[in-house]
Amino acid sequence: MSIDYPAINQLLIKIIEQRLKLSKLNYDDPKYDDLEEELHDMEDELIEEYGDFLEDILVDIHEEVCPEVEVFTPISYVPREVLVEKKGKERHFISPYGQGVWIECDHEGREAYLVILPKPLRVELVHSPDERRTVWQEE
Repeated sequence: MSIDYPAINQLLIKIIEQRLKLSKLNYDDPKYDDLEEELHDMEDELIEEYGDFLEDILVDIHEEVCPEVEVFTPISYVPREVLVEKKGKERHFISPYGQGVWIECDHEGREAYLVILPKPLRVELVHSPDERRTVWQEE
């Protein structure tokens, strides 16, 4: 199965940007419901188009890093907040500590978060605000 990495990266960026827009609005804002509905449509598209692919990656990561922890739907691993660093014309997305899915690493005996990030498509294990490592990345 061939994965369209540019398309999945763009969809993830759209989801992250939409989540950021929503986080800046109050629930009573007239735009909130429409933006939330658009977000849910994007999340549904991600799962429909790429859910099986992402879940296979997450299953492998969980088996290696935290075999006792249940694998959640891939959308759970997409952060609600990101930091964006500019690298020339490119944007590099970084997840702050506390985003994604909380896990306990059996072989390391400590807590961490697993997050899916775009550009490049990757899954990071975030142990602290200053300690993270990529556990999977697009080819």
